[in-house]
Amino acid sequence: RRGPLYERRAHLLSRIPHFWLRTIQNHPVLQAMLAERDCEALKFLTDLKLIESEDLKSGYRIEFHFSPNPFFCNEVLHKEFSFAEDKSLCVTSSPIEWREGHDLTQPRLEGCSQSKRQRDDDVSFFSWFDVLDEVSGVAAD
Repeated sequence: RRGPLYERRAHLLSRIPHFWLRTIQNHPVLQAMLAERDCEALKFLTDLKLIESEDLKSGYRIEFHFSPNPFFCNEVLHKEFSFAEDKSLCVTSSPIEWREGHDLTQPRLEGCSQSKRQRDDDVSFFSWFDVLDEVSGVAAD
């Protein structure tokens, strides 16, 4: 029922250069997840969609739509949150198909030392798409 409104909004927002990058940069929570080098990839973010389950209480999906870019092959990245009848949370997300040498979730190294990380880039917005097993805390395959 809100589809036509969202389509019109997407059309209007597409005229504003880097709208979604600026939105993330100015969001009080999301900006803390943003490394400087993430911004280059997020310049290719063309739309963000929230897709609610038919039964609104059972979950939702967030889709990030990208134009072709030098960082990864995916056109759409998603993260989905759903709730079982016992109220437990299930989280799934897209695996990111990184182009060689462009994985923003891997720390960059300083100079010749292989043991030092560039401190400002230890966290990446794109790490949010790594799904963790809620019990073990280990990344799911």
